[in-house]
Amino acid sequence: MREEILRMNQVTYVSQGVVRLDNFSLTVWAGEILGLVPINNDGLEALFSLLKQNLPLRSGYVYYHGKRVNSGECVVVQDMDDCAQRDFLALLERGEPEKGRLLVGGAPLTSGRDRSIAVVQERPTETMLFPSMSYMDNLCFNMDHSFPNIWASRGMRRSIREEYSPLLGAEAFDMRVDDLTDRQKYDLVFTRLLLQRPKVVFCIHPFKKAGVAIRSHIWELIDRLLKKDIAVVILALNLADSLALADRLIRLRLGRIQETYRREDFVKLPYNTPWLYLYREKYPK
Repeated sequence: MREEILRMNQVTYVSQGVVRLDNFSLTVWAGEILGLVPINNDGLEALFSLLKQNLPLRSGYVYYHGKRVNSGECVVVQDMDDCAQRDFLALLERGEPEKGRLLVGGAPLTSGRDRSIAVVQERPTETMLFPSMSYMDNLCFNMDHSFPNIWASRGMRRSIREEYSPLLGAEAFDMRVDDLTDRQKYDLVFTRLLLQRPKVVFCIHPFKKAGVAIRSHIWELIDRLLKKDIAVVILALNLADSLALADRLIRLRLGRIQETYRREDFVKLPYNTPWLYLYREKYPK
């Protein structure tokens, strides 16, 4: 049986508002010589760009040796006047807008305990952990949709402890939640999301009141979600920390979309945008 090396499945890639690859599929097998005859250079350059680095796709998947390699998209929603957060969260909770529909993975969002989405609240170490519960219970309580017997199965919890001890630290499992460091608390909150396996995570002002070291760690934790193909939406007031993660930026004013930028268009942002010089160097006009 031939070994599959690379597979691109119905990939659509858009750059600078132009569709460079449209519903493109390709399979490369071990030992195969494959010839490509492009009609123009746009598609060829886009293909080489996707092979060299993990770029956000509009749709489709890329696999290398059978493992999916294109990560989830990170969208930053900048609430210019800080008036949309409460309504935004209420809409996610209800799942029923007055007009239109809320779809997750093509399916309607159901209100209440819909595990296909997750929300990281503002200051999650204060609002999303329960000191009266054990570390393991805090870690696993969102797994009930996929493992209903998680609370009765000691073997399953032991397996989780063995698998995640290298990531979280074996000592953390025996600590009281109140005794954890800030870093350990963030690890607990975000690893809970990995176990839940939602399709999209909404982060509400994730860097607010976080010190420099913790902000860097939050970047790493969000990037870990993206690499697991979990989409992330960051609701932010300013872009000082969020823009570095963003594949797309949506700017809201009075609850309405004012502007939308993809990463390659960040060079068009106002000159006072934090870290703008990095994008001007990477995506020159």
